[in-house]
Order: sequence, then C-alpha cells, then structure tokens
Amino acid sequence: MKIMLRVLAIEGGIRRLDLNGHSLSLWFSDLHQKNPYAVIDLVVAHPQKFSMTPDSVLKARLEAGSVFGMLAETKNILKEIVQCVNA
Repeated sequence: MKIMLRVLAIEGGIRRLDLNGHSLSLWFSDLHQKNPYAVIDLVVAHPQKFSMTPDSVLKARLEAGSVFGMLAETKNILKEIVQCVNA
C-alpha cells in the first residue's frame, strides 16, 4: 500500500505526504503538475474536508476510523488530486 501511495503522490506532483492521526498533509511541487491551481479548486469545492495553509500545504481531514480505512481514504484523495492536476 505504501508503494501505491508513493506512486500516486508522484503522479499528482506531491513531494511530501504526512499521515498523522486523522489528518493528511500534502506538499506540492508546482513544476510537476500540468494544472497546479486545480488543488485550490478542490479546496473551494470541499471546504469541510480540505484546507490550504499559507505555506501551500493541503490539509485533509480523514473520517475513517481504522488505519486501513485511513489508508484507503488517502489513496482515494490522491487519485482525485491526480485527476485534477493532470487534466
């Protein structure tokens, strides 16, 4: 699962991914995205789930209770980001 998350992160232009408790933090590399502003559109579309810090770190609130549930939710978030930034 860790390798799959890393592959999705690279495809989405994410240079760092932190999963801490029920919080996911993503640091982006603008150079590796076709549409880097799509991340902001994602935050605006889902403000209850996503937020952006002043230093451009995307924070996502994870709702799953188990570790495997949080990993699956992280995978789905990464897939959504890959679709957005590479469209």
